[in-house]
Amino acid sequence: MLKKIKEKFTNADNVIDGIVDFGLLVFDVLSSPILLVMRIVRYYLKKWIKTFIKTFLKKTYHKIYDK
Repeated sequence: MLKKIKEKFTNADNVIDGIVDFGLLVFDVLSSPILLVMRIVRYYLKKWIKTFIKTFLKKTYHKIYDK
């Protein structure tokens, strides 16, 4: 098995391709949990902002027109 790996990575192009592929794989694995957390935070933040704006506008409307 080690002999096959040595034969596959005999020139610099193959070594560079292997390192880049491995780096991209590691980056994808490490960044996925962060992206998942950011999506959840963004969803709830967006929901909170919408609710806040709606209640603010409703209260303002009722203060002005319900006298």
